[in-house]
Amino acid sequence: MNASDLLVLMLQTGFVLLLVLAIGLMARRVPALQSLIYRLGIVAVLALVIASPWLRERPSPVVPVAWVSTTLSVAVSQPTPTPLAEVNSSVMHVPSAVPATIQVMDWLAGIWLVGVLLLSAHLALGYLTLVRIRRSCRFIDDAAVQEVLSAAARDAKKTSPQLMEGPTVSNPFVAGILTPTIYLPANWHRQVDPDVLEAVLRHEIAHLAHNDLGWKLLHRICCIAFWPQLLLWMLRKPMSTASEQLCDRHVLASGIPDTRYAECLLNLRESARSQLCPSWGIGAVSSKSSLARRVEAILDGKRSRSVVVSRPVSVGLRACALFTAATATLLFARPAAISQDPYANWIMGSHAGKIGVLSPEGKPLTGASAWLVTTGDVPEPRSRRLKVIGSDVILPASGSPERTTGTLAVRVPGYGLGFTRLWPVERETQSMRLTNAVTATGRLLLPSGKAAAGIDVRARLLLGVEREPGFMQFLLLETISELRLGDVTDSEGRFIIRDLPPETKVGYEVDDARFAQLPLEAQIDTAKNGGRAHKDIRLQPAAQLRGRVTRDGKPVAGFKVGAQTNHDKDPDNQGSQGGLGVTDSQGRFTIKRMSTGVYNVIADLRGPMGREVTAVAHESVTVGKGQTIESLDFKLIPGVIVEGIVTDSSGKPVKEVSIGIYGPAHPRSSAWVQLALTDARGFYRMRVPPGKQYVYVSDASFESTPKDVIVRDGVVLRVNFEVRPAPPQKHE
Repeated sequence: MNASDLLVLMLQTGFVLLLVLAIGLMARRVPALQSLIYRLGIVAVLALVIASPWLRERPSPVVPVAWVSTTLSVAVSQPTPTPLAEVNSSVMHVPSAVPATIQVMDWLAGIWLVGVLLLSAHLALGYLTLVRIRRSCRFIDDAAVQEVLSAAARDAKKTSPQLMEGPTVSNPFVAGILTPTIYLPANWHRQVDPDVLEAVLRHEIAHLAHNDLGWKLLHRICCIAFWPQLLLWMLRKPMSTASEQLCDRHVLASGIPDTRYAECLLNLRESARSQLCPSWGIGAVSSKSSLARRVEAILDGKRSRSVVVSRPVSVGLRACALFTAATATLLFARPAAISQDPYANWIMGSHAGKIGVLSPEGKPLTGASAWLVTTGDVPEPRSRRLKVIGSDVILPASGSPERTTGTLAVRVPGYGLGFTRLWPVERETQSMRLTNAVTATGRLLLPSGKAAAGIDVRARLLLGVEREPGFMQFLLLETISELRLGDVTDSEGRFIIRDLPPETKVGYEVDDARFAQLPLEAQIDTAKNGGRAHKDIRLQPAAQLRGRVTRDGKPVAGFKVGAQTNHDKDPDNQGSQGGLGVTDSQGRFTIKRMSTGVYNVIADLRGPMGREVTAVAHESVTVGKGQTIESLDFKLIPGVIVEGIVTDSSGKPVKEVSIGIYGPAHPRSSAWVQLALTDARGFYRMRVPPGKQYVYVSDASFESTPKDVIVRDGVVLRVNFEVRPAPPQKHE
């Protein structure tokens, strides 16, 4: 149960108790009815508590209730940190992890628990007081007194309770749910008139007949468990008064005159000592203010003398209590969470089947070549050749990794290259209609400004129209080694890329190690300007970034290192593609064909090794034309664990939510972010270097509050998130 659930429960029970108090006040002239109303109120509160797991959330409550999550920052300290280098990355045991933030809900829960413990201690003290009194008392064997007791019990249709007296008893009272006992002061039954004794005994037996002791204890337990609910405490006095007045009606029904009984109560109150009765008991007399109302009710001949509620009225009140509790759940509830996965019914992976290849006129085409390109959460974008039978492309039944994109590319001589996304998609692809081929033309210049003749140019990326809102069609041509769309520049530096589909943006690159990679603006839109580039592209001399990757002083082979533009220091160079290098057997890497600019050089921590080590990035590396930057070394370290739980507003874990971290390993000044997915428990974990981290939910399907935290060496930091569904995005 979280803060929102507790707030819902407080409002629901408060609504019920407020109505109970108001209706009970109107029924004050009929104690039997008033007592039943108060007891049904307690039952309704308990019913709401028991049923709260099913009733605290509704699709459209009249009053939506949601707790705004709040945290308090505290210093993190750990006397005996466990070196994370000795911790297994798959199963980690941290004996004394300390969170960096404390939820306000944690404080509230602590205060609630302290209140429960103090009130429980007070209840236990009252019980010990009753035990002490009982041990000091002895049974009353007087035959005349026992006869009066038996007669009163018979009239109330109850078994005679035990009757005891003792010096520690201040005033007559009844106590004991399992062993009902009436306690009298020592020798009191010999000092009072017989009618006074009879009135007191009948009054206390009436409490037993109405199970007042059990209801008093139940109300007390409810007050302890839900002590912040003030209306529950306010119910105590009117409930006790109604019970006393109802027992007074029982005494009057036995034939004792009104005036005589009122006089007996007043005399008892005048002779009462400081303590009327222990907290576990019910006395014959109460406080002066309550006694005055009782005497007034006894002497008021117009008030109801009934001691029972008719069956129809009782059934009707029970139905009203049920209706009131149901109304409370309709009025106050936490809004039901919207479906967490708006793409639950989409096709999210590869599937067996076949896709027909059609001409622009819709006729089947033969002689096609087809490839399946997989990108996304895979170590490297990859492609595979697909089997084609007649005009059908055969899709294999093999599975694909989660959170990937599958794109089908089809080429038929004489037609434009076709490509379409196979997953994720809302509807399964049944056929692909090719288009007539179009061309894209452009011009390259050397760094000197002269025409770049004889340069090999190839298309590397195709961007198509959206098939579904928010999902751009794209094809990485560089992953398909057998498929090449390109040209060699002529004497004027011009080139033509043929066999392209219409309404497509074509990103192109040059295959020449002397020059830096072309910027991202090297694109041609085949739908504009007749497929001609809007500007000439001037080539730059290639720069290089070099360094070494080690772990515990030893070289690490096969490790990837990437470079991305620092958009804070070099905002005009965000069109640069950056670069990627892989370490050799000596741990050395080279990132080639870099253009001028300011870059962040980052260790690629994706894959199994990222669960064991991390590394601090090189931020703001300035690269000039044709320059070689050396000593960009990385030391792989165990780092620090950042972990947490992602839940929705009901406290339920949310799986497959992407959590991102910017920090020393992945500076916020570049786009590359360290990511992790939550598992079925809503749990995520990442390793980062010590230092300031920016942790956030990077999944666009959810909204939450990002957190800036400081990670210290040797401390496992826990960062939890409560997410809510993001509003649907509008696409025009």
